[in-house]
Amino acid sequence: MTIGEGALSSAPEAKFLGKSAASVPANTTLLRLRNMRLHRAADMPVSLHKPITLMWALGRIACEEHHQVRWVQFRDEVSPLLDKFGHEKSGVTPENPVWYLRTDGIWEVDGLTTADDRVPSVARLDAVNPLVGFTAEAAADLGAPDVRAAAVGYLLTRYFSHADQNALLARTRIAPNDATDPSTTKVPVPGTGATDEGVPPGKTSTKTTRFKRDPAFVRYLKDLYDNRCQVCDATMRAIDGRSRSEGAHVRALQEGGPDSMDNLLVMCATHHVEFDALAIHVTDQGDVVATDTGETEAHLTFRPGHGVNLEHLRYHRALCVRDEHPDIPQPPHKGPL
Repeated sequence: MTIGEGALSSAPEAKFLGKSAASVPANTTLLRLRNMRLHRAADMPVSLHKPITLMWALGRIACEEHHQVRWVQFRDEVSPLLDKFGHEKSGVTPENPVWYLRTDGIWEVDGLTTADDRVPSVARLDAVNPLVGFTAEAAADLGAPDVRAAAVGYLLTRYFSHADQNALLARTRIAPNDATDPSTTKVPVPGTGATDEGVPPGKTSTKTTRFKRDPAFVRYLKDLYDNRCQVCDATMRAIDGRSRSEGAHVRALQEGGPDSMDNLLVMCATHHVEFDALAIHVTDQGDVVATDTGETEAHLTFRPGHGVNLEHLRYHRALCVRDEHPDIPQPPHKGPL
């Protein structure tokens, strides 16, 4: 279960806390994306070619590039993505999504028709080299950040819940550019006296610390929330004056939690520490509760396209002895929940 995304997961039993595409003002593009038809061959999972193609196209819009390109560019850029993120036994056939996405009403191939509307051969596509991509209407809708975030969140949760979301967001360029990310900033730290490196007393040593760079999907979420804490709406300042925040895993990675957006909250340092220390926990309704007193301190805010799996919240509450989870043995004499 998840707070935020509604019924967006490929697993029907999964539920979320947060906001889904339905939270965004209704528009035709999101409705058509949710109703997208996917191909499924015998004894094979549903093809991911269309969702992968859409992630690539959303990345172009996020980078403020034109929503259509020539087929040859599409072929060269999308084929490696199909190979990397498609199912293991799926072939790399970019001609299929580029053609069949037309039937969903959000995509077009300009200047090419075929008999009986069959998929054109790669040779034919190469020869004609048509413009392909989102329709003008879809591109205009997805140019709005909240609509685009809802689309990205839906695709990730519905089709890529078990994929490497970090790599997918980075390869499709949907994640914000981290060229000047403060998490990669080198910070000089003045030294004092002698050091292990042999700097003699009376001299000054300088250490250079490089903070760990956030994964792409974490940067994406931080950007989605403008680096504001989902608990208190506060932001922190980095050494360069820019705002920053922290990504808090609901179920820790070392405890079997996935490295994915539905297991992550954006927090300030204070609430991140309190959450990890089990001083606060989150209910299925999004209330932030003090574990020792049971008092509600705040309510989580969510933005379109982000939701948290309720099973991960349940696991965290079980650590706080405020719920039960099959992965956590309960103490023999625990107090009332």
